[in-house]
Parts: sequence; structure tokens; C-alpha cells
Amino acid sequence: MIKFSFVTARATASVAASLFAAPPLFAQVAGTNTISPLPTGSREFLLRNNDKPIVFLGDSITEQRMYTTLIESYVLSRFPTWNVTFRNVGWSGDGAPLYQRGSYENGVQRDVLSLKPSVVLINYGMNDARGGDEGLARYIEYSTRLARDIKKSGARVVLLTPSPEEKYEANQPGGSSYNNTLIRYSNDLKTIAAQEKVPFVDQITPFLGIIASGRKAGVLDLKETGARLIPDAVHPNWAGHLVMATSILKGMNAPSLVSSVSLKMEGDKAVPLNVRNAIVKFSTASKISKGAFAFTRTDDALPWPVHDDASLALQIPGYTPLDDLSRYELQVANLAQKRYEVRIDDDLVGVFTREELAKGLNLSRRAGPITTQTRSLLDKIVAKNNLYFTRWREVQIFQAPLWLRGDVETSRKAELARLDTQIATAEAEINTLRRPTAHTWTLTPAAPNAPTDLQMKAAARGMALSWQDAADDEDGFFVERSSDGKTYTRLATLKANARNYNDSTAVASQPLYYRVRSFNSIGESRRAGVASNAWKGTGLRGEYFKGIDFEKSVVTRVDAAINFDGSTFATPTEVGANNFSVRWTGQLAVPENGVYLLTARTDDGVHVWIDGKKVMDNWRNQGPTDSVAKVSLQAGRRADIRIEYYQGGGGATAQLLWSRADDVSGKRELVPTNMLYSEPLKVVATSTR
Repeated sequence: MIKFSFVTARATASVAASLFAAPPLFAQVAGTNTISPLPTGSREFLLRNNDKPIVFLGDSITEQRMYTTLIESYVLSRFPTWNVTFRNVGWSGDGAPLYQRGSYENGVQRDVLSLKPSVVLINYGMNDARGGDEGLARYIEYSTRLARDIKKSGARVVLLTPSPEEKYEANQPGGSSYNNTLIRYSNDLKTIAAQEKVPFVDQITPFLGIIASGRKAGVLDLKETGARLIPDAVHPNWAGHLVMATSILKGMNAPSLVSSVSLKMEGDKAVPLNVRNAIVKFSTASKISKGAFAFTRTDDALPWPVHDDASLALQIPGYTPLDDLSRYELQVANLAQKRYEVRIDDDLVGVFTREELAKGLNLSRRAGPITTQTRSLLDKIVAKNNLYFTRWREVQIFQAPLWLRGDVETSRKAELARLDTQIATAEAEINTLRRPTAHTWTLTPAAPNAPTDLQMKAAARGMALSWQDAADDEDGFFVERSSDGKTYTRLATLKANARNYNDSTAVASQPLYYRVRSFNSIGESRRAGVASNAWKGTGLRGEYFKGIDFEKSVVTRVDAAINFDGSTFATPTEVGANNFSVRWTGQLAVPENGVYLLTARTDDGVHVWIDGKKVMDNWRNQGPTDSVAKVSLQAGRRADIRIEYYQGGGGATAQLLWSRADDVSGKRELVPTNMLYSEPLKVVATSTR
């Protein structure tokens, strides 16, 4: 049992110590126009406690309510005791003169000043720059007026450059010559900010650099048909909005640290090295043994909730939003064993080597129940912002025709009151949900990794097994055999580094199931590979349709696996490359009982049913996106499966992958052909006569 040399550790460093002024991620972009890095300036975060409301003013990109929601989720999770609110008044097609709002005077008074804002973040330029030189003069005039008029009300103003276009013109920043115009507008916006003495945030420069980095690394496609941050060239998806939110938050000097716990093992004692923005308590009465230890951690803040659909951006080299803005850290030095399971409230976070733990982990997106809490928080913020949009655009400023106006005001007041109550309730729930609570963390020495890629084939005598050794700390392997896939008998115990075994007693004509586990002094591997000659699936029945809504059935075939990636989507020639849909049906078998994570990786939409229950619903245009469902499946029983998929335009991807839910390696594999059946299991009736 680990002993503890202290009872409680408390952060002593103030949050201010972790603040920083970050320059743009990339200093320049292709082309002749560049924006110089932001001046260092104040190191204080530009948003403060009691900012009510913080208002986002902009065009359709703001109206999308995505980068704004991510900024809001950052502030609410990082400063859970702050008394702040956020309001989004973005309007599609708008520009700095506020021409979508009736007039400049009407727009600034009704949509901004009437809210009595503490802060207004202004994001215009995408539409303004379509006017070229003439538009630039208007943009300068009205951006200046906005800054001055809003400042007069007592609110603080932050001027944001527009985000870029993402196209595929040769030798142009972001593939679009229009970005040179946007950069020119952004340069003049910076001059306005200096003249008016208001903060200026450059988001176009880092965004263009991230596009370039993503294309160079192959994360973003070099053609219009693949993965993008801005699918329609103008309006970013969640990944693109994460890029925007990151630049804006960094430009406002947002702090990077959530909380950090750093420990050091001295023999069997845990010694604190550094604990910041958290309270840590150890119990000397713990009953945990075999080198495991536990502590209770109460953080001052929560990690940044980032939308799952933004994961594409996190794959781009050089783009590190979580390290820059959401450092939720655990570090443990001098551990005795090679690998450790990390659990939070019995929720397995992962298995890490002692070297990884000594270096330190940022668990911002994989903190078990804490991550679950932040995802719920993000969902509630999205719902609240949708409520406010309905209140403002559909009720408050709704203009009824003359023949209806007699009763409209009474109805309007009642509906506004109803929506205001809903918004207040939603914000109260958000304020409760964003408060951290105590969690028990446990580190337990881990058994070795399970072997992978277990294969079997008939040998000259018996059956030959082979596998890949995925561990470097096993003492050996157990080989097990079953005749029904349920009850296994141990055949052999092999030494470390073994990679094959010949079962000379096997009769190939009989059903055989094999399992191989690695083991060491800590225990056996969590998940064993399974191979069998009893699975004889041939794939799923695929019915192909013209149209994205199953309009016209064209051809039916059996697809051995759902594994169509990018340009390799082997659709029948009668279907074509775009605007088609597919319905795959059949049955799914599993090698052993358990909970599985099914992943449908698609571009574009997908629905999945298991045994008649819809487990995935992601029916929309999108770049390659993972939809994940957790399902409990039984060996020896086939589950009915139905997959519906559509491809609109551009890239086409459809893959069905899986992993065991308890497989902490995170490795997902294609569901193999022999586990997919295009026809149901036939039951043959026998006569008793």
C-alpha cells in the first residue's frame, strides 16, 4: 500500500500567474499582404467578472452560434463563480453598416445598446470586403462608428478580423484570392483599433496558417471533395469555429491553466511537487494495495468543453488549442511499475506508461465524469443560445402584417415572457452544471496490453495460431480454446515474446474458438484476441439508390465490408459519384460477450439501427466524421443491423469500425467480413412424424 506524506495540498499560485499574451500561431500567409503579430500589451484577460451581457455582433458566421458558443463555454467552465451572461446578435448577410437591420441607427440601438452590454465583440468583414475599395471606405467608416458609439454607452469593444475563405485557387492564401482583400480590410481594422484605443484580435492570419498546415499534413484535402474546415468556403464547421474561438481567446489573453496536480513517489510515499488551482486530499486509511494509490481532487475550474465535431482540427500539426487554453494536468514521477490505469470515480480514463505520467498528461478531453459534465454543459449552452435566437429574431423583432397587428402585441409580450423564463431557467441550470465537484482519482498498476491481430489457419496437423505482441512488459501468454465460444480451457502457457502456437490436437472440421492473453505479475491482459473457424459471414446486403433520400433503387449487391474511403468509394456505375444513398442490412456477430463501441465514419450522413433501435443519428452534410454508439452484444447471437447513408457532393466516405469499450488503447478496427451476414440465420423445421 502506498503511504502518503501529506493530507491536503492547495494551489497557492493565482490564476493571474498563468495568463499570457499569445501572438498568432503563424506569422504570415502566402501572398503579399500580411498582418503583423499582436502587440504584447496587457497580460490580463479582457473579459471580467460581472460582464453582463457579453454581446457578439456580426454576420452569418456569428449567427451560426458556434465560435461564440465555444468562447462562452470556455469562460463559463474556466470561471465558474463569475456572474456573466452572453448574447449573440449575429445576422446573416450583415456588415459593419448594419444594413440587414433596417438602418445603422436602428441596428446599433435595438440589437446592441438596448441590451446594456458590458462587452461587445464585433466580427465583420466577410461581406463588406465584397465591395472592394469602395466597400473598404464604408467598412472603415462604420467600424469606427461602431467602436465609438458602443464605447459611449460604457461598454468595452473588441474588434475581430474576419475569418478567411477556404478554396483551391493556386498560389493564394487559403486557396482564395479573396483572402488578400480580407487581409487588407483586417490591416485597416487594426489601425482603427489603435486609433480608438480598443483591443484588436487577428483571427485570419492563424486560420490561414492552420489551413496550410492541415493541407501539408494531409489532414485537410488538397481538393474540394475532401475534409475541410470551411465546407462551403465561407461558413466554418465546428472544427473551423474552434480555430476561430482559439484565436479570439488567445488574442484576449485567456489563461491556459485549468488546474494541475504534480506528485512524486518517494519509495511508497506520495509527495506533492506542485498543485495549482485545485485541492488534493489523500487518505491514509485507503485499502488499495499492490502499488495502487488514490486521492480526492477538487478543481477550481473545469476543462474547456469542445464540440466532438471539432475533432478534425485537433489533428492538424501546430494547432494545439487544448495545450494553449485548456491545460488539465496530472503528473506523477518515480512510479515503480511500467504502466498504470488512471480512473476517475471508477471511470477508466486510460492506461499510461510511467514515462508518460512522469512527463505529464493533459486530460482536458478524456477526464471521465468531468468530461461528461463539460459535454452536458456545452449542450445546455447550445440550447440556451438557440432559445435566445428564437426570442430575438422570431418574436422580439417580428413584424406582423397590418391585418394581424391588433392582437400581436399582447401575444408578443406573452411569448417574450415565456421565452425569458425558459432562458433564465436554462442559465440557472448552466450555472449549477459549471461548478466543479470532488472526484476520486485512482492509479493502479496495469496488466500488459493484449495481443492483437490473432489469426488462425489449418496446419499440416491441427490449427496454427499467430498474433502480434502489443506489450513490452508481459511475462508470457495464455492460449485458450473453446468449442462453443463461451467456455474456454487453457491449452498452453508460453514465454514472453511468443508470437505463434500450433494446436496439434485440433480437428479443423469442428467449430473452434481461440483466445490469447498476455500476463505478468500484475495480472492478465484486459482484452484477449479471439479467432474462430465458426464465423462465416460474407458481408452486408447493400441497396443503392439515386438521390440522397432513397428516391430510386438502382442496384443491390453484397458488400464484404463497409470500407469506402474518399475517392475509393466503389459505387455501381449506375449510381454515380454524388447524390446517392445506400441502405445496408443484415446481421452482426461478435467474438465475445461485451460492450462494443461501433463507429460509423462518414462523409456525409448516416443512421444506424441495432436490433431495431436507432443508435446513431447524424444525417447531414459533413466532412469525414465519426459517429459513435455504445452497444451491448452477445457472442453466439447475431444482432440485426441496418445502416443508412447518403452522399451529397464532394468526398464520399463510409466505414464501419469497432472496438471493445474496455479497450483503452483506443484502437478501432474495421468490422471484418466474417462478422457480417447478409442473410438471417435460417432455422430448419424438422417433422416429428
